[in-house]
Amino acid sequence: MHIVIADQLPASAVELLRSVPGWTIDARSGRSAEELARDLAHADALVVRSATKVTASVLSAAPQLKVIAREIGVKIWEGEPGDKPLALCQNALREARNTGHDVLIIDTAGRLHYAGGRRCR
Repeated sequence: MHIVIADQLPASAVELLRSVPGWTIDARSGRSAEELARDLAHADALVVRSATKVTASVLSAAPQLKVIAREIGVKIWEGEPGDKPLALCQNALREARNTGHDVLIIDTAGRLHYAGGRRCR
């Protein structure tokens, strides 16, 4: 899968995507519409934030594009370096409850999500 990231993302997000075997990542912000169209010619996915405008002409240059992801202002709870997976999940759940969120998505990206025989729920 070839992913084009057209806007600035946290380095941790880009590194997570780069760590997936078989994925190639083109992460550059500030492209012109023409550059973006050229770079999307063989892309499977496009990740944008608010800086990049995805127009009909850009989409027409991306015949195999399957996914367009836009950052929508969702809070990302990253925790602290060295946090145990279970503690990270529990802290994220507490934060979600305290801020009135109805949905919490936990993506372990293949990392350990069990601790002491307990599953993070």
